[in-house]
Parts: sequence; structure tokens; C-alpha cells
Amino acid sequence: MQGVAAGIRDRSLELVERHDVCYEYYSPLDASGLGAHDYMWTGALYIVMGHETHAEMGNGTMRHKTHPFHLC
Repeated sequence: MQGVAAGIRDRSLELVERHDVCYEYYSPLDASGLGAHDYMWTGALYIVMGHETHAEMGNGTMRHKTHPFHLC
């Protein structure tokens, strides 16, 4: 993944990591979590994007220090 798509993915992962739970959606103004909490579509997307990042690194290093399941 390159360029704009990778930037969106990385910023999305960072946004979810700011909160203790996965929210349904996030404010574009202040990044606050909105809608339902413990929202599994967000959690599923977080897991998929995290695995993509891991595969791209290719050196056995996880991008995130903690396993993504703790957030969702």
C-alpha cells in the first residue's frame, strides 16, 4: 500500500488507539469517539488494517506495541 491510502490507514489506526474502546465513528473536528461504543465494525477494520501494516513491515515487527483485540 502506498501514498494516500497508507496515510489514511495509519491515521485511522492511530485514531482508534487514542480511545479505550472502539466507537462507531469519530469526530472530524476533534477526534472524539461518537455513536455506539464497543462497535465491532470499527474493531474488525482496525484488526485488518493492523495486519496489513504488519505484513508490509516484513521484518516480524508489529506496528503496534499491544495486540489490537484489547481495544475492541
